[in-house]
Amino acid sequence: IDWNLVNQSIASTKAAKYKVVSLDIEQWYSKKAPEETAKLLSDLYDAFKKEMPDIIIGNYGTPCENLNVMRYVQYANGKTADDVLKLWTSQSNARRLKTGEPGDIVMPSIYGMNHNIDQWIEDIKTTIKYIRKEYPNKIVYAYLWPQC
Repeated sequence: IDWNLVNQSIASTKAAKYKVVSLDIEQWYSKKAPEETAKLLSDLYDAFKKEMPDIIIGNYGTPCENLNVMRYVQYANGKTADDVLKLWTSQSNARRLKTGEPGDIVMPSIYGMNHNIDQWIEDIKTTIKYIRKEYPNKIVYAYLWPQC
């Protein structure tokens, strides 16, 4: 962690009097163990909260992978709908689930990657149901963006 950069971000956030902060540190999801990622995020959140105790903070992409994007990629690789759901719940989300613990909010990406709007809506519902099961008391700020 570049604490000089973090401290600059904290100072500018405090000066702007922001109430909600979304960090965007995606590379940790694939490069670090889930527990390490959660600990690093917790350290960052603590640094922000030390200066702004009332701030609401989380990280983009917590606590799960984007199901619709995964479906789009995995279908191109010949996977079935059942294969995608198994992969999403067992492997992909296993890397991200713990990242939802330290934040005040979870911030899933629920972008749509194809023209099947009905499937996208179902994937959103599946994602929110999953999050509500794992983190029933967390606020959800979703990144919603149809990309087709």
